[in-house]
Amino acid sequence: MNNKLTEEIEILQRNAGMELKLSWDIHRWSMVLMIADHYLSIGNVKEARSWIQSIYQWVEPEMCNDMKAHSGDLNSWFNQQMEKSVSHEEALKFIRQLCPEIEKLRKEPLFNKEQMKLGVLFARNHLISAYRANFIDCDLKEFAQFMNLLSLVARESIDIELMMEDMLACNDQAEEWIKTEMGQQNEI
Repeated sequence: MNNKLTEEIEILQRNAGMELKLSWDIHRWSMVLMIADHYLSIGNVKEARSWIQSIYQWVEPEMCNDMKAHSGDLNSWFNQQMEKSVSHEEALKFIRQLCPEIEKLRKEPLFNKEQMKLGVLFARNHLISAYRANFIDCDLKEFAQFMNLLSLVARESIDIELMMEDMLACNDQAEEWIKTEMGQQNEI
């Protein structure tokens, strides 16, 4: 793994940790506000105020001082604080720009399906040749079933039309051999 990718993973993990902590902070603040609202609704202002003031232990002192400095127009102060908010899509765009190596990994396929299918068929066809030359010593039916399984894996990978012509010819021969051998074993 290159250094840039390692740095980006560290950034994402740090930010994810902060966001998880923040989500718990928001949950805590929501509960405090609900409790305070409950006490206000039953006329217990003292208890409501106590719960509301408990929030200050989790708020940066500078923010409290800034709010007090703008106490003459708290609506404007609140709106000014909210100007920096971003949507989920904007946040994703920012993170993806911050971590271009991870973004490249996210966009590229994990494997090349065409190459995988060709590789599976290539290996299967060579295993059949090795079996026919007596380099593989096992029961014919088991071997044919295993080769059939490899054929299924290849078929599920991608469309057959994407394969090269010479590979198709070899593949047809292998498919025929598998069917023949499996058929002969069923007759026994």
